Amino acid sequence: MKLKYYFFGLLYFFCTRANVIAQRVYFNEQAEIVSSIDSASYYEITYADSAERERKIVEVYSRSEKLMKIIPMFSDKIDGSILSFDSIGILTKEQQYIDGLRSGYSKKYWPNGKVRRQELYIDDTFSSGKCFDESGKEIPYYPANIPIKLSNPFPNFMEYIRRKLLYPKRDLENNISGVVIVSFRVTLHSKIEAIKILKSVSPTIDKEAIRLIQEMPIIAPEFVDDMPSEVTYNLPITFQLNQELGMFR
Repeated sequence: MKLKYYFFGLLYFFCTRANVIAQRVYFNEQAEIVSSIDSASYYEITYADSAERERKIVEVYSRSEKLMKIIPMFSDKIDGSILSFDSIGILTKEQQYIDGLRSGYSKKYWPNGKVRRQELYIDDTFSSGKCFDESGKEIPYYPANIPIKLSNPFPNFMEYIRRKLLYPKRDLENNISGVVIVSFRVTLHSKIEAIKILKSVSPTIDKEAIRLIQEMPIIAPEFVDDMPSEVTYNLPITFQLNQELGMFR
């Protein structure tokens, strides 16, 4: 927990210097820059010293102005510990990075402040991990995230889409291609809800992307910290003109 106070202290140091530069940028659901909070899902405030612009601190806020993350940067790469907070400002996670790679310990915390899991990464590769109960007692290790499970023979989203995507014939003939981004929610009971096109290509390509999501054979939801979880995904689906013959409708 000391890291939390270290970064707040570092942020205070930045903000109280006369030559500090603060920049606010708004983003929508697709992480695209927008002009104001009215059309934003979240925003970032970047603090930098005009005398040392490569060292920055980025604060990420929700639309309701709740601090979600503090990200230390150097030369446009994450360098230091990312701190994540819940809706009431309690530290929930820290992840250590060196020169843009996850290196060092990553920790998640119980609401009472006890460490829930601790994982060691070396050059962005998982090395070892430990898990703890709410009292701080070590328990058998389990992965932080287990992806949703699709029925055989589909190991993941991408393989399912690769095998089942049907290129709309009209778009194929008119050389229309692109990437559709589809948002959808998978419930605790593996049901797919709230399908929405976030980035469109054409009405017929969008329709095919929605069909793929509606028919996705999910048999188990994502597990987070050993518990089934309701998760919203923003999935990019690429429609390329070099689709295999026969894969069009």
